[in-house]
Amino acid sequence: MPFYHSFGLTRLRTMFLSGSSALVTDGLKQFPEIFRFSKTTSITGLSMVPSAIELIRSLLRKKTIEFSANIRYLEIGSSSLEMKSRLWLQENFNKAEIIHHYGMTECSRSFIRPRGKDDDFTEESAWIGNPLPGCHFKIKDDLFSGELLLKGTNLFSGYLQDEFNSDKLNDGWFSTGDICTLDNGKVFLTGRTDNQINIGGQKVQSENIEDIVESSEYFEKAICFPIEDPILGQKPITLISSKEVLTNETVNKEIDRLFKDYPNYYKPRGYLLIKQIPLTENGKKVRDPNILKGIYDG
Repeated sequence: MPFYHSFGLTRLRTMFLSGSSALVTDGLKQFPEIFRFSKTTSITGLSMVPSAIELIRSLLRKKTIEFSANIRYLEIGSSSLEMKSRLWLQENFNKAEIIHHYGMTECSRSFIRPRGKDDDFTEESAWIGNPLPGCHFKIKDDLFSGELLLKGTNLFSGYLQDEFNSDKLNDGWFSTGDICTLDNGKVFLTGRTDNQINIGGQKVQSENIEDIVESSEYFEKAICFPIEDPILGQKPITLISSKEVLTNETVNKEIDRLFKDYPNYYKPRGYLLIKQIPLTENGKKVRDPNILKGIYDG
C-alpha cells in the first residue's frame, strides 16, 4: 500500500507509538487460527471494517465472551455501522473502547469519533467528530451544508502530491468529495458529491432516499441511483431488497407512505424489488451506475 495510505499507515503507526505489537493477517479468512492465537497471546485490540464485524458475529456465536475478555479497544473504519452491529458490540464488548470513523480517507483521517461503553449506540446520526489539532476545515459554498474542504499539517502529504488529486486543490484547500452539514459545531457526514442526484435543480443525496426506504419494516436494503430525464435532468431510481415476498400494490402503498412528508422530488420515479442488493467484497453498496442501470433494465 502507499505509505501515505491513511487507513493502513495510521492504524499501524498508532499501535507502534503506543508500545503495542501488531499482527497483520490476511483478513479473516483464517479466523479459527486468529481465535486460537488470541487465547494464547491475549490480543487487546482489533482493527477492521464493519463487514468484518458481521463475520465475527456469525463465527463466534457462543464463544463471543471468551474472545472479548481481553479486548480493550476496537478500531473500525471504512463505512457506517448498522444498528444491530452497534448494539451487539455494546453488549459483548462492554469493557472496550470503540473508535469508529468512516467516509472518504481524507475525511476519516482528519475527523474521528470515539465511542466508549457509555456512549449512546442507538444514535442514528452520522457525526464524524471534532477536527484533530493541525487540521482545518470549512464547508464549500455554504456556511452549514456542502462539500467538506480540508487543509493543515494532519492532511497526508501524499494526497496533495498525487497527480490524480491535483484538480482537488484550490488555494491550499483539499476537496474531499464528502457532503457534510454543520450543526452546533459538530460535523455530520451526509453523502458524497458523486452520489448527488440533480432533479430539476434540486440536489438530493442517494443515501437520503435509501435511508427513507430502509426505514420500512417491509424493506431490507435499498440503493438509489440517477438516470437521465429529458425534463428533470435526472430522476431517482431505487433497487430494493425485501424481507418477504410482496405484491406490487403493497410496495406502491409503502413507497407512498414513506415519502408522503417529503418533497415530491425525493420520491423514486422507478423502483424494483430484487433478492439482494449488489455489494462489493468489502460489503459496501455497488455505486457503478452502469451495473445498477443494467439490473434495473434487465
